Amino acid sequence: TLLKSAIIEPITGELTEICMHKYGSCPILNLLSPLSTQYFDPATIKLFEYPTTGKPTCTSKKPADTRRSELLAGLLPQLIAACESGTRDLLCSLPGSRVLTETFFAAEGESK
Repeated sequence: TLLKSAIIEPITGELTEICMHKYGSCPILNLLSPLSTQYFDPATIKLFEYPTTGKPTCTSKKPADTRRSELLAGLLPQLIAACESGTRDLLCSLPGSRVLTETFFAAEGESK
């Protein structure tokens, strides 16, 4: 699919490094835990909102939940693999440990 070939495949080889990067981990954290005040300060969350409505912006024709589910379904197997192979590195990095934690929560109930 276009989603997989355009977004997921290009980052798969560098996923562990992206997860450990202060800014690279932000899109992944937002996918795993959308607009979480645990990971994003109020000013950052405000950047995702329309100025007039105060609701998160959306440029997709699909509902946000559907779009998130599709992205997560495509990326979660690679995230799980990155967490399995790079656990020690992820734990030694604050952004990496956050992604590791949220990946475990997202993968709960997933079967191999």
